[in-house]
Amino acid sequence: MLLADMGADVIKIERPSEPDYVRHYPPFVNGQSAYYHALNRSKRSLALDTQGAEGLEIFFKLIERSDVVLESFRPGVLDKLGMGYAAARKRNPRIIYASVTGYGQTGLYAQRAGHDLNYMGYAGLLSLSADHAGRPVQPGLQVADIAGGSYAVLSGILAALWHRERTGEGQHVDVAMTEAVRLLSVLPSAEWEASGQLPLPGKGPLTGGLATYGLYQCRDGGWMALGALEPKFWLRFCQAAGVLDWGTRMLPDPETQQALRQDLEKLFATRDRSEWEKLGAEADCCLSPVLDLEEAENDPHLRARRGPEGSATEPPFPLRGVPVPWRFSGSPAKPVHSAPALGNDTQVILNELSISADLQEKLRQSGQLR
Repeated sequence: MLLADMGADVIKIERPSEPDYVRHYPPFVNGQSAYYHALNRSKRSLALDTQGAEGLEIFFKLIERSDVVLESFRPGVLDKLGMGYAAARKRNPRIIYASVTGYGQTGLYAQRAGHDLNYMGYAGLLSLSADHAGRPVQPGLQVADIAGGSYAVLSGILAALWHRERTGEGQHVDVAMTEAVRLLSVLPSAEWEASGQLPLPGKGPLTGGLATYGLYQCRDGGWMALGALEPKFWLRFCQAAGVLDWGTRMLPDPETQQALRQDLEKLFATRDRSEWEKLGAEADCCLSPVLDLEEAENDPHLRARRGPEGSATEPPFPLRGVPVPWRFSGSPAKPVHSAPALGNDTQVILNELSISADLQEKLRQSGQLR
């Protein structure tokens, strides 16, 4: 989807009799899955069964004119179906064949099933976030799927394309979400390797150990994020909040920080979130509100950055979706259209491949094409 928003012609291939399961996942709007549309905008849809010889040949005709194949089956599945990298490379030596899996193409866990939570568990990430009782906290987002999956495979594809432009060589890109999401632990991993001590949840400087870097509840129940790590920001906050004598309370020892956190909790409880938000904006002290999704969507800065062309809103599915995070000066990235209906572009794509009308009709009659 991100590649499509940036201008790539992305064709999603689904079996007519067994399309993407996300199409059937709630919530639904106008009878269509919101999740499916959130993940599949700007793509074209080809409903084709590739398990038959003729369907497989159409797949390889696509390979011949494509730059990238992206797949997420377990290792070896597409090889057994005759659609793996080795077969694709014979038809197009320049092809970039990207495989994203939970544990990678090789290794002890390569064939294991898994989901986002499993990958975070193996990567050590869940051990770093815990409640006061030491119980790991399940994140509110799919960290391994998104940060460890889409961004990682996107980076791999773009790097492989650049390598091909320089050398003419295609290649297989193997992305394991467990390894990709492990990169997010770069700082606590460095702390552990340097000290020999495992980081304790909620005790690190960026995870709750410093009172000047944390979350505080306001009088009206709202929350603020205080990120005054540097002395200059902390002093600005203290001056703006009328507690200038707290400016020296930055010593990182646990006793000082615990007492300061208790005082900050009492301080934040004396004003509403809007008051603290105004104070933070005027003092420029790394103090910001904790917004919910609706508030983030309507935030004036984010709305201005998004601009009038930041989403696909045309019928039949008027969901804005989350915008791409890049701003290009010469080639603006933006959604092209809403997610396609199953087989929406089949006819056009087959015509582009010069597939005969007789073969198309034969495949439709047998249910291999839609």
